[in-house]
Amino acid sequence: MRKMRLGLAAVSLLALAAPAAALPYLFVVSDANATYNGTAIDPTYSFYLDGSPTPDASVPDTYFIASTSYNYSINGVGQAPLSDVATFFTDMNGFNTAFNLYTGPALFDGSTDAPTFKTGTFAFDDDVSVTVTAVPEPASWAMMIAGFGLVGAGLRSRRTRVVFA
Repeated sequence: MRKMRLGLAAVSLLALAAPAAALPYLFVVSDANATYNGTAIDPTYSFYLDGSPTPDASVPDTYFIASTSYNYSINGVGQAPLSDVATFFTDMNGFNTAFNLYTGPALFDGSTDAPTFKTGTFAFDDDVSVTVTAVPEPASWAMMIAGFGLVGAGLRSRRTRVVFA
């Protein structure tokens, strides 16, 4: 009876699950050699884009533009968020943000009309590194936690019998 209830609970959770969507991507850009008025600074900024973004504008086989909001810090001190666009190039392999133009490896595959981002850490010119990671949606986390709860409940309800001969 108990197993039947757990099975029904698992099936109902699966029925409530939303269809899988493309995960958003987190871009973290850090510049090891940045200076401001001759003083070394350590700027880091980040922004999110959809896993399958719909470009605001694009030129086939050249670039696409996506709107975003940047969160950034200088020497570890957070600054006010900045709304702007990010431009990703295919013809010169790089991208342009509100802060600078970076040349290096291409950060996406596919066409400029339907780009798919790559994940990993990429080295760009002037000791700039870009880390691109996929970020799970809250629904994915909720389903995973519920699954762990069901497994825990199943393990807890098991009874072991000790038989002495």
